[in-house]
Amino acid sequence: MTHSHNENQVRRILDLYAHYADTRQAKKQADLFAPDAVFNVFAAGNEETPAQTFKTPAKILAVCENLKRYKTTFHFNGQSLIEIAPDEHFATAETYTLAYHEIDVAGKNSLMNVAIRYNDEFIKIADTWKFKQRNLYIRFVDTKYGIDSQQI
Repeated sequence: MTHSHNENQVRRILDLYAHYADTRQAKKQADLFAPDAVFNVFAAGNEETPAQTFKTPAKILAVCENLKRYKTTFHFNGQSLIEIAPDEHFATAETYTLAYHEIDVAGKNSLMNVAIRYNDEFIKIADTWKFKQRNLYIRFVDTKYGIDSQQI
């Protein structure tokens, strides 16, 4: 496989993660992770120790299923800097994402926009790229209460 083909495959995993989140396909989203993967959430954005760590397939699936508590979500991936290792079995990526979460708060429709920077490590298992480690860094959260959202 060519270097650019591997890069495209890694980019597809990043996009599938967002797609599966928004379409509530938690099992498919969790299956993007290697069996021994680690998913870290850094709530303040720059701390050295994650606020939460998930290390088993069951716990990663639970994180993915947790998105069901929102009426809707909308993940928009921006730039991704992807590096494929020379052996083409390991890769890293830094991806910027805006994640919108619509939820009812005290009887009012509310929207939470989370600016996220992901730092990821990937491993190729049987010619398929999987997340080996996903670090989610929350850069900022913007919340609007009492919005009037219309589904079109």
